[in-house]
Formats: sequence, structure tokens, C-alpha cells
Amino acid sequence: SYIVEARYYLDRKQSPLKSLKQAEAILKRARTINPRYYEIYVLESENLLLAARWKLIRNQQAEAIFKKVEASLVKAEKLNPNDIHIHLTRARLNWRTVEKNMAMKIPSKSHIRAGLASIQKAMTINPNCAETYILKGILLQLHSNQTANREARLTSEKESEKAFLKGFQINKNLKTLYAQYF
Repeated sequence: SYIVEARYYLDRKQSPLKSLKQAEAILKRARTINPRYYEIYVLESENLLLAARWKLIRNQQAEAIFKKVEASLVKAEKLNPNDIHIHLTRARLNWRTVEKNMAMKIPSKSHIRAGLASIQKAMTINPNCAETYILKGILLQLHSNQTANREARLTSEKESEKAFLKGFQINKNLKTLYAQYF
């Protein structure tokens, strides 16, 4: 619940640090109880990704946190490679990396490809997960923004719109969460 609270604050450009620290403390305790439970590392990576987003909002470096996110995801994937949340979080990590790089005028096609590969793995696990389609739509939008070829850009935009519509068809509530991207 602290991670959800942190997302709420981030969406409003308010500091999520108190919530993130509380979540971190709970996850640390959980790791001491059962260090082989993969979900701890998934939640840890989500918590860290929110901390990175806060740094980026404040125009601070987040690379070290991005590396910690990936390290937590690697641990989680070793324990349970078929968990959809691992792949969704990795797609979010790539999404945020692309946004950061775009702000710095750095091409990010490799991160877009990696994010889409994570989405494909998530779709293999659960083809009816709405957020998978939304994240695919966001990554395809970012791809379109970095594509010089007009025809390829239009194709990417159409695929993005199709992915968003499919995600919203599965779960209408996501329209509110992701309205700024559609």
C-alpha cells in the first residue's frame, strides 16, 4: 500500500519519499523472513523505480537506481521466471529510461526494443492483462517519436493506438491512470 501511496504522490508531483522509505523498511523485513520469495524483489524494483522517477522529476541523476531496479528484477526472475509483474516492471524501467534519454536528446531504440520484448513475454504469460497493452502503447508512442521515416512513424502510431484501445477494452479504469499518454 505504501507503493500505491507513493504513485499517488508522484502523479501529483509531490514527494513520495516517506511512503517509499516505509515500503523499503517492510520489504527489508520481508527479505529477512523469506529471502527466496520472488515477489519481494518485484515490489522492491517497483519501489526503486518510483524513487528513480522522483529523482528525474527533480532533474537529478537516477542511473544508480535504475541499475538497482534491474538487479532486483534479475533476482526475482531467477526465483520465478514466469511472473508477469517482473516483465511489466522491466517494461516500465525501459519506458522511464527512454523518457530520461529523450530529455537528454539520447537515442533509445535499444531500450524501446527491450521494453517491447518484456511486453511480449508478459503477453505470453497472460494475453488478457490490460496493462500489458497500455505499456505496449506507450513504448510504441516513444518509438514513433524517435522514428524519422514518416511511414514507419505512422505504422507505429497506429499500433500504439490499437494497443491502447485493447488495454482500455479489457480494463476501462486504466483510462484514468494513463489518460496523458492516449
